[in-house]
Amino acid sequence: MKLLLVVFDAVFSEEVHDALHEARVPGWTLWQKALGKGSNSDPRLDDGVWPGFNQVLMVIAEEPTLRLLSERLKDLRKAGRIDRISVYALPVEELV
Repeated sequence: MKLLLVVFDAVFSEEVHDALHEARVPGWTLWQKALGKGSNSDPRLDDGVWPGFNQVLMVIAEEPTLRLLSERLKDLRKAGRIDRISVYALPVEELV
């Protein structure tokens, strides 16, 4: 299993949720309002100077499901339906 963190502009919530559905992701956690700055992006601080905010989606699943989700997100990006998205994969060790 792996943990996938998907950081994306909140305006693309519908597209990301469609990708979750298409990939048949069994469960996920969403942080509604994430503020910060990426190495290749302007700050997203939800204020008058740096408007907007991101959302962070956490998915823990087996490789085939995560691969399908990643492919769907890449397809959306290539089609121009989503931008400002980052996807990170981390190994998972269940402790409790």
